[in-house]
This record gives sequence, C-alpha cells and structure tokens, in this order.
Amino acid sequence: MKTAAASLLFMALLASSGWCLDIFKTETVFLERYDNASMPADIAMNGKGDFVIYDAMKGGMQAYKAYKARGDGYYDGLFKGGVCLVAQDKLYYLCDSPGKRVLILDKNFKPSGEIKDGPKFDPTDAVKYKNRLFIVDNDNHRLVIFDMKNKSVSGSFGKRGSELGSFSYPFSIAVDNDGYVFVSEVINTRLQMITPAMKGTYSIGKWGVEAGQLYRPKGVAIYKNKYLIVSDGYLGVLQIFDMNGNFVGALGDASGGIKRYESPTRIRIYGDDLAVVDPYGRLVEILRIGGLE
Repeated sequence: MKTAAASLLFMALLASSGWCLDIFKTETVFLERYDNASMPADIAMNGKGDFVIYDAMKGGMQAYKAYKARGDGYYDGLFKGGVCLVAQDKLYYLCDSPGKRVLILDKNFKPSGEIKDGPKFDPTDAVKYKNRLFIVDNDNHRLVIFDMKNKSVSGSFGKRGSELGSFSYPFSIAVDNDGYVFVSEVINTRLQMITPAMKGTYSIGKWGVEAGQLYRPKGVAIYKNKYLIVSDGYLGVLQIFDMNGNFVGALGDASGGIKRYESPTRIRIYGDDLAVVDPYGRLVEILRIGGLE
C-alpha cells in the first residue's frame, strides 16, 4: 500500500495549487479498531446507532444497538471472503464474490436464498430502488438487475469501456430519491450517473491527485439527497461533490485538517451518520458532518 505517500502528495499539491478547499469538520460518534485476525469489510445500517459490521476474514457479523455491541449479537458465520453486506427490508444481502453469488440472509443471518447470474458473476455491492435490486458485477463491468417481486434476474446494463453507459471495474453503488444511480469505477476513475431509464448521462471526476480528482474511487454515498461523498482507496480521503458533479470540498477531522484513512473502501449513510469502513487500516468509524447543508 502506498496510501500514506499518496496522501502526503495530495496534501502537497493542495498547498501548491492555489485551490480554495472547503474542509467540513466531522465528529466521531463510533470507532472500532481490529487486530490482524480481523478485516472489517462492510457495515449494514439499520437505524441510528443500529448497525451490523461484517468481518470478511472471520466470516462473522457483530450487531450493535445504540452504538454498543449487543452481547447476544455476534453471528459466527460461514461467510468468509465476502465484500459487501447491505440491509434492505429486514433482509441482508451479502456479496459473496468468491462464491459467485449474492447470499440473501434473514434477520438472524440465516441463508434464505441466493442470486446468481452465470459462472463469472462477481458481485461487489448492491442497492435497492423500489422493486429492483441493482447489483454491481465488477469483473463483468456491468450492473445486474434483480426483480425483487418476481425473485429473478430481469436483465443487466453496461459493458466494458470508457464511454458513458459502459464501465471499467465498477465497485460501489448508491441511488438517490428519484432513482438516479451513481456507480464508482476504479479503473475509469470516476463516478457515473445512470438515469432511471438505464442511460449513462454524465460522469464525475477524472484521474489525478488534486482536489476534485479521483485516483482510486471506491465507496460512494449520498448525503441528504444533495451531496455525493466519494472515498478514495489510494489517497485515503473522502471528497464531496454536489449532485451535478461540482467539487464542494473534503471531510476533515475535529481540528480542521483533512480526514485521512489507510484505505477507505466502504462508506454508508443513515440519516446524519456517515460510516467509513477501512479494511486495511482495520477500523470502522461513524462520523457526523458539520456545516454541510
């Protein structure tokens, strides 16, 4: 990992480029650190202070209530090696990339079904809008669409490429209140916006290490339906854009400096809570953002 050096380069470029950078201070409301026997991969947000952290190395899940671990809330799993855990409608969707499937788990984390779409299916994230579950298929450079009413795959969108409507190693996904989908692409170093009619219309960001540029975009989350927050797995920073793709600023720490991580891979939002999952830094942190209205 070269994240520390890249973050220093990012800071040096900011200092020398003349950019006017707005930094939005954050307050830590939850922080959990892990030893080398664990690797937090995702956090499923169910409510304010109510969430589940998935450990891909141990294959287990720990449930929290009011930001505290439930004594009866650890679920020792057979779920090692997954890359995402998403909560939707009292069910959990586990992206089991090694198993080429999305596992559907009930509220007690018991398998109740699975989603498959061919022998090379590589799910890395999922999000629901109305009766459709959009699943990111990383290795196949597309979105798979699962009809939740009929419980079957109804189609897919995208192919490998750099033009709009195509992807190059998509990783994370988020959807706004109107059904517009935003997908992070690691190799195309951008976010792409997809309309509800499944048409790529514009992209956000370009390759680089200056403010407003992306080097390895990983996590994406929508804040108050007004802002896109993007985590960069290489630079270790979280940048903010408006819904039209204009650069707004970066998240900062309590002292006003830029908030930095080892490799922030997942970010999830519930209300005012922004959760950051850093597998290589082996931590999960939940933040409150100040001044972003």
